[in-house]
Amino acid sequence: MVEFSSLDFPCCELGENARWNPVDGRFYFTDILHGTIYSADSSFRDVRTELETEYQTGAFLITKSGDILLLTEKGLVMAERSGRGFSLGSNLLSFEFEDGERFNDATADPEGRILAGIKKADNVDGRLVSIERDGSWRVLLDNLKISNGLGFSPDGSVFYHTDSGYKTIRAYRYDHATGSLYDGRIFFSAFPDDGEPDGLAIDRNGNVWTALWGAGMIYAISPDGTKIAEYKVNAGNVSSVAFGGVDMHTLIATSACCGLEVVGEGDGKCYYAQDNIFEGSFGYLV
Repeated sequence: MVEFSSLDFPCCELGENARWNPVDGRFYFTDILHGTIYSADSSFRDVRTELETEYQTGAFLITKSGDILLLTEKGLVMAERSGRGFSLGSNLLSFEFEDGERFNDATADPEGRILAGIKKADNVDGRLVSIERDGSWRVLLDNLKISNGLGFSPDGSVFYHTDSGYKTIRAYRYDHATGSLYDGRIFFSAFPDDGEPDGLAIDRNGNVWTALWGAGMIYAISPDGTKIAEYKVNAGNVSSVAFGGVDMHTLIATSACCGLEVVGEGDGKCYYAQDNIFEGSFGYLV
């Protein structure tokens, strides 16, 4: 039986965006509302604050050199490795967001494009945008509620997108040459009444692993849309998942304190489990 352990530090108001950095062999995650990036080594004995910013950081991506590309309320900002930590550079690309609007989750495609969700505070009129390497961008999906977890199948041919508001994960055919989506379909929507799909990760077998906000759980879903496993986590609002470790047999999950009437001892913590059942993948770098 797989059991999840928790880190005592940090306790996040809105923990999110778990990622494995293969360049330095550490897990990274953020507290969106406080603009802070944390990391932990693969043994989870060394946990530290990597970067503190003045921005709400709705997502970040790891670059091929191990730097961090932040998707903030002001736009895209690079945090370059500087000694043991990171230092903020200038804005690479500005976005004119409305009040209460920000990025929410992101991924890279095989060609280095960035696909990023944009959500509003009232959770209507959300968007999914594609950002090219030259800084140009376009809307791929609109009329969303809460654009959330997203990722690619192992061969890059299928793109998965979560709308937490509609409690649905959809699958699309993906054109690498143009970065376009085709033939969208519902991949999975059989979530519990108290749970909304949030961040997701995809393993080397093509299974989709999604955090369930509100239900304190993680679901594993096969490529044909069948739930194949579920795991309980000692936090109400589980927000993101990622695979990592030297052998990719570690699964981590972030959680959040916000949105809870009563905050429990395990809420807002980062969780991890190590088992051969996890056959992870970390996706693409930018």
